[in-house]
Amino acid sequence: MGHMTFLASDTVSRRLGRFLGMILVIPFTCFRATHLTHHAKMCTSEDYELWPYCKPNYSIRFRKAFCLFDLLLGTISAPIIYSRVFWKRNSPLSQSEISAIKFEYLLSILFWGAIAFVVLYVSVTQIATPAQLSIWWIAPLAFAATLNTFRKLIEHVGLSSCDPLFGTRTVQPTNIIAKFISFGNFDLNLHGPHHRFGMAQHDELSDKLDQALHKQPAIGELVFHSYSGAAWHTLKCILKNPGVGEASVRDVTHEERVDEDRSNQS
Repeated sequence: MGHMTFLASDTVSRRLGRFLGMILVIPFTCFRATHLTHHAKMCTSEDYELWPYCKPNYSIRFRKAFCLFDLLLGTISAPIIYSRVFWKRNSPLSQSEISAIKFEYLLSILFWGAIAFVVLYVSVTQIATPAQLSIWWIAPLAFAATLNTFRKLIEHVGLSSCDPLFGTRTVQPTNIIAKFISFGNFDLNLHGPHHRFGMAQHDELSDKLDQALHKQPAIGELVFHSYSGAAWHTLKCILKNPGVGEASVRDVTHEERVDEDRSNQS
């Protein structure tokens, strides 16, 4: 969706993105700007999408704590991560993008205000209780957010390279069920080719990976043929140091944090 290649029409893609962002409280313009920056500056300290895992001046302890928060409360962490490009001082966004984001936030406020009204109404009229509604609405949303967070972590966390093929884990499934799941997720698990060939259609990525492996066999160390294998490799990295790029190979000391704070204040 962030590449505007999901549908043939950019206008329809943008409207669909705004509709989904309205529900998730993630303005589509924020999401798109953050994701494009992720592709341009993958695993560097300027990678908005992988904050705070990309920050070498953050301690491992903080990144581990945020990783737990990210996994358990993805419905909250995702809007925080994707909105940073808007709220950050000296934002790189244009004035038209800022105006679009304000409009998209307004859509979310109106949508969730309407949801709150409906919940209040059905509670007062005893049509259903909030607990019953949460089973059908909040629980699936929270579960989906957790799965999406873990997918993001699998793609990059623990890898130090900023190269599109060496800074990503790629899952190229071999069994029919995993292939079906991959197709349903638009083959984002073929993440190395997704980064290297950002404008390629998802059904082209497997062939792109085979071509890349032929030219650079070393890529195969980060190509997994099952989600479980990639997940286990990621879990070990999370327990050790949930960082990417430079942040994955060092832990900032207290003295360095003090120096960083002083330089920011000066």
